[in-house]
Amino acid sequence: MKTVVNVCGVGPGSYDLMTADVRKVIEDADIVLTSIKDNEAIMALNADVRCLTVTEMLAFIGEEIGSENGRKLAVAASGDTGFHSIASSIVERFPKAEICLHPGIGTISYFMAKTGKNYEDLKALSFHGISGSAVPYVSYNEKVFCLTDNKVTPVTIAEELVQAGLGDRVMMYVGEDLSSPDEKISCGTPDEMAGHEYSRLSVVYVENPSVPDRFRTLKDDDFMRGGVPMTKEEVRTLVISGLDVHPGDTVYDVGAGTGSVTAGLAYRACEGEVYAIEVEPEGAELIRTNSEKLGAFNIKVIEGRAPEILEGLPAPDKVFIGGSKGNLREIVTCCLEKNPGALIVLTTVTLDTLTEALRLADELELRRDIVCINVSRAGKMGSYDLMKAENPVYIIKLMKEQGEENQCL
Repeated sequence: MKTVVNVCGVGPGSYDLMTADVRKVIEDADIVLTSIKDNEAIMALNADVRCLTVTEMLAFIGEEIGSENGRKLAVAASGDTGFHSIASSIVERFPKAEICLHPGIGTISYFMAKTGKNYEDLKALSFHGISGSAVPYVSYNEKVFCLTDNKVTPVTIAEELVQAGLGDRVMMYVGEDLSSPDEKISCGTPDEMAGHEYSRLSVVYVENPSVPDRFRTLKDDDFMRGGVPMTKEEVRTLVISGLDVHPGDTVYDVGAGTGSVTAGLAYRACEGEVYAIEVEPEGAELIRTNSEKLGAFNIKVIEGRAPEILEGLPAPDKVFIGGSKGNLREIVTCCLEKNPGALIVLTTVTLDTLTEALRLADELELRRDIVCINVSRAGKMGSYDLMKAENPVYIIKLMKEQGEENQCL
């Protein structure tokens, strides 16, 4: 006889918020498995409740399915079975088993109702058991909901938002011990919320009223420049397109200058982070100014000279080298050591750097694609419009051979 596995969403935690269907399934089960510790509501429904880790639970279910003893298992999962639930792991691990999902009141619906907010366009995240930052999501989404854990807490989220420059720009709501007698809901700016202590059972909701349009093409006039060189709009567009940045990518912009390419990359890496590497203090300050102006708060400015300053950074998926200060070989080598599959794009106006890049590609056995872009801009010469040529720019793409998925510029 087949073992039946019923995965039940028990809601935020209280007995009253369990559905009648979920309560009946748990009552009728031979064994109840859960990772929710000390939940009196679950234990009141069944005498055999076993608190296990996810790994232990999956192993137990596997043994029960293999034994075919026909016992009915109930897995009590917090919230709803459709949102970052163990239900997904069980269905994936045991595709041929008889598994029934019983939905519950989700933490999102409960908390948003308590705060009086709708969640039609909500971006929902879970930091249970994983590292990550809420900053990119808050930068580009008006509404963000986070399940926290003991590492990514309301305090760490508030502190990261403050550090990114969002400390007084967004509103943050924290729900603690939801549906319990100790339930507490508080709100304020990240500046105000960072100095408090919160329950380990907390959720966070953040509203950003000033989300930028990350799909627009950034123009040269969008940037403060000072005396720092800037990659021109036409070249910038080709560079960003050639890097093919995905939302969750980690990106380096080495020799970031004013941050014009950095901002375009940050809009693409809307769930990741872009590291702007700049050795000149004026350039670093301009990048911060432009990032704040454009709402690209997922940019981290790293002041120093590459490749030394790259050592402590996470491995990149994509790299743009706009300036190398004579260290092109060392920078490319460092990036590929961190991630052999990293895609690297560099620009140059000199034949010397072009020659060096070609030699480097040969030595490191890298595939290379090269484009030379010639741009002319119309300008007035008396009563006539005259095209004035800019310097030709070489755009060079370097990558390890990985088949057809890496396309030319």
